[in-house]
Amino acid sequence: MFFYGQSISLMGTSMQTSAQSWLVLELTNSSFHLGLLSAVQFLPMTLLSFIAGVLADRFSKQKLLLITQSFLTLLAVALAVLTQMHAIKFWHVLIIGYMTGIANAVDM
Repeated sequence: MFFYGQSISLMGTSMQTSAQSWLVLELTNSSFHLGLLSAVQFLPMTLLSFIAGVLADRFSKQKLLLITQSFLTLLAVALAVLTQMHAIKFWHVLIIGYMTGIANAVDM
């Protein structure tokens, strides 16, 4: 059950990462902004891996996964709603990307 759930989650995360990159290109048409988004998304993995390890040791892994997956779902819904309403701005994508990076650091 865990394997199938994580497989689906990783597919969704990959799709969201690709969609965010495409959205940034549509909004800004700038390779700099695209690189900035990538840095913001993956920097938390580098900086927070030690803290995430401590969290994984101290708390129930099941509860941590439930929290991080729920948080990632909320972020995906926020991105979808802002995009559908045509209210999305580059800074929205940056913030959602950063928060996704933090959740992914703890999740992994």
